[in-house]
Amino acid sequence: MNPNDYLISFLPQDFFQKIEAGRINRQLFPPFSDRAAWETLKTQPSKRTVIRELLDEAEQLRTVPPPVLLYSSYCEYGINGTRINFEAPYFDRRNHLGTLVLALCLTGDRDRWLMPVLDYLFAILEEQSWCMPAHARWNGAFPNPLRCQSDLFASETAAQLGAAVNVLGDVFEEVCPGLVERIRTETLERTVRKALDPAISWMQFWFHSEVPGNWTPWCCYNLLFAAVCLENDPQKLSDCFQAYLRPVSRFAYHYADDGYCAEGPSYYSKAGGMLFKLTDVM
Repeated sequence: MNPNDYLISFLPQDFFQKIEAGRINRQLFPPFSDRAAWETLKTQPSKRTVIRELLDEAEQLRTVPPPVLLYSSYCEYGINGTRINFEAPYFDRRNHLGTLVLALCLTGDRDRWLMPVLDYLFAILEEQSWCMPAHARWNGAFPNPLRCQSDLFASETAAQLGAAVNVLGDVFEEVCPGLVERIRTETLERTVRKALDPAISWMQFWFHSEVPGNWTPWCCYNLLFAAVCLENDPQKLSDCFQAYLRPVSRFAYHYADDGYCAEGPSYYSKAGGMLFKLTDVM
């Protein structure tokens, strides 16, 4: 069997035709308007402690502005190899956004949570690059954001923004018309379509590796998740599935039965675990 076709061989024969015809459910989570679904979640005994802790954390974040990301902090990696001064606020922005989105959906309290969510969304959209300094292309000591790849965390950012639109898109459009289209356009162009652009796809080593490592399922899962949430053109969505399933098929074809990942056992969730997440989206 051709390794590129390994996963595709398990799919129904009309899988891509259904996508192209728009006969798929792209609502991956209950929308904000489905208050019954979110209220039901809060009544589950196994979720109560987690939800209480999440809301406590969100309350601490509510009046604190998004952490600042400095260009000089990004450049530190090229100068002396330092990563933490950029990466810490970068990850805090994304973790805080997730917490605030869940607080908004769980409580339904738009007056309390919507503006903090929007602050974080706009802050992330305004970032020059979502690619980590350690994964970027450089001109000497300076990054070249136009040549940054869709790395692990640019891909995760795409999925997170897609999830926010999936649950809150109608709310965003009500209070800030055009925001959903901005999220859609910037996310697809920065990430999902970037790896498929023949002019720059060579930079995405994880897309072309003959025997892929954990970057491949990690990036492909997040980019396909984002595409399902944000790509409104059924043919382009089908193209995304067909393109990203090929490298993941190679990963699955060569994946060891023991789940071994070259970067260590803690990376299982970012290797085989991402493969399972991708099949769940499919």
